[in-house]
Amino acid sequence: TFDLLLEKSGDGYRAHVVDSPAGQPSAQFAPPFDANEAAAFLARVGGRGAFAGTGKSEDLVKQFGARLFDAVFNGEVLTGYRRSRDAADREGKGLRVKLRLNDVPELADLPWELMYDAGANTFLNLSRKTPLVRFLELPNPPRTLRIEPPLRILGVLSLPDDYVELGVEREWDKLQEALKKLTDDGLVELYPLPDATTGELQQALRKQEFHILHFVGHGEADPKTNEGALVFENERGRGRLVSGEMLGTLLRDARSLRLVVLNACEGARPDRNDPFGGVAQRLIQQTIPAVIAMQFEITDRAARTFSSKSPTSSRTKADGMPTRKFSVWLL
Repeated sequence: TFDLLLEKSGDGYRAHVVDSPAGQPSAQFAPPFDANEAAAFLARVGGRGAFAGTGKSEDLVKQFGARLFDAVFNGEVLTGYRRSRDAADREGKGLRVKLRLNDVPELADLPWELMYDAGANTFLNLSRKTPLVRFLELPNPPRTLRIEPPLRILGVLSLPDDYVELGVEREWDKLQEALKKLTDDGLVELYPLPDATTGELQQALRKQEFHILHFVGHGEADPKTNEGALVFENERGRGRLVSGEMLGTLLRDARSLRLVVLNACEGARPDRNDPFGGVAQRLIQQTIPAVIAMQFEITDRAARTFSSKSPTSSRTKADGMPTRKFSVWLL
């Protein structure tokens, strides 16, 4: 692991390696973009607008990703990263980049998952050898992830009558297909929730131990609080916004849970002023060990590829193109 902390330092920022195979170097850096530049990029090539998929757009993504990478991987930090990669290669291992952003929520909104190492001509996250994981520091120690099979997955398929219809059942079918061999061997068990209400969820968690909660549905910002929320169903089948704090309260006592997957728009979108402003971040704060959630849009073709391994939900934009978002938050 290349454990990288970003923190404020004077008028700028400091990148400090908390732990790595090559020591604990540090380097100062300036913000790679101002707010206007970042907003313009995200609106143009897939952050929160359409991604054209053309060579020109790909070049823009590389340029943007290179500026992200070069900002924090400079000086001794870059040297430490290269040496850590070499050390991992000699042992036949990869090097996970763990990014800590607690102290700089204004930087957490940037798509660090797009970091591009121009010297190696590669996006970090497109290689299994250099996965990037966002890490939220909390005072309580993380739970162990080890379990005894079967692995039990609880599916919450939310389709309220007053929201745009999503192919939630199709997504669940993909998950069943992807896990068929494991379910046939008795290693995995899938349980769809009868109704996507918080009451049904609470009852299910009281009756059975589950290891993974898999939510498929809509996500959006709550207009009253401006924080991220998931759209569950109420007793009449209409949409009900459930905040990350409320969901975290429901899940906190489910000690068997090891992972929550949020197949919903903006489930991991952070707040520029609060590092725990998103749904995924609130769940981490409530001691869920790991969360996979959506932050930035990707093409539907890429989303289908991803969903063949782990299904994702979609929403339809004004131009009719389904879009997905993906980010990982790990405690």
